[in-house]
Parts: sequence; structure tokens; C-alpha cells
Amino acid sequence: MIGKFLLVLHFSTEVNISQLNSKNIKRYVQLLNKTNQFNIRTRRMTTPEFESWISSSENNASTIRLKDKFGDLGIIGLLSYKLSDKELFIEDFVLSCRAAGRGIEDLMIYQIFENAKSNNINQIVIEAIKTEKNFPILDYLSKNPYLENIGINKYIIKTREVNINMPKYISIIKDI
Repeated sequence: MIGKFLLVLHFSTEVNISQLNSKNIKRYVQLLNKTNQFNIRTRRMTTPEFESWISSSENNASTIRLKDKFGDLGIIGLLSYKLSDKELFIEDFVLSCRAAGRGIEDLMIYQIFENAKSNNINQIVIEAIKTEKNFPILDYLSKNPYLENIGINKYIIKTREVNINMPKYISIIKDI
């Protein structure tokens, strides 16, 4: 009995973060257009519109796949951002409601932070657009200790002033 208890305690959530590619772009656009509650900007785009956006060298996008003790949930999250020499601006921070509240959103903030630091960016900007349905993400942002509120639903992270750690119970597997 003790062995089973320890096994459950030490089980880790696995997250695969993949750059956008021809194999996952269809799911990316699908989540972008269907997710409401955990979507900061509720940006809606067709595949050709998104392909045009991502073709710019300053734009980056990745998908997030979740696997835990309940199985492989597939691609459940999206991150995209625009890099300039001064800031990293979050375009998409989208998470399927079936994965919200599991700490994946904390991992997404960590991943954004790491991307900004690796690009020598001092400031991350998150500007959420309020809708009738996205209260859960607005609530999450307002309570996040790393985000400095600088206006209505607008936040920054000063990368040189904070240290964001990866959630301990999540293992990241990056595609190369």
C-alpha cells in the first residue's frame, strides 16, 4: 500500500513544447478559434491568415501537449509572441479548459520568461482583451505574482527583476 501511495506522489505531468510546424498548424488554428475561457486575446484566424502572420521572422509560435496519469490529452495549449529588440509581446496564450488549473498556465509563463531571457529581452508584455467568456484567464493574470499590472488587463514582466521557476511537478520535453 505504501508503494502505491509513493508512486502516485512522484508521478509527473509531462508537457511537450513544439515549435509550430506543418503537422500541428491545423490543431493550432482550431484551438485558436474554439477556445474562449483561457484565451487572452481571442484572436480568430483562418489557416492562411495565421500562416501569413507566422511567416514574419519576428513572430514565433509553439504548441503544448499534455500527458499525465490520465493519458495523453494531445495539444491543449498555444503560445505565440512577437519579438522586438525591446520587448516580447504575447499574441496568443491559449489553454484548453480541460487542462486549465493543472499548473500548465504557470509553465506557460515560465516558458515565455525563458524565451525572453534567452533573447536578452528585458520586458514581456501581456495585454488581454476582455470578452464575455474569458474571465478565467483574466482572473489568473490578475493573481499571478510575477505580473505587474500597468493598466486594465495589461501586464508586464521585467525579466531582470524577477526569477520565475519551472513548476516542480511538470517535466518539459522539447522537440528538436
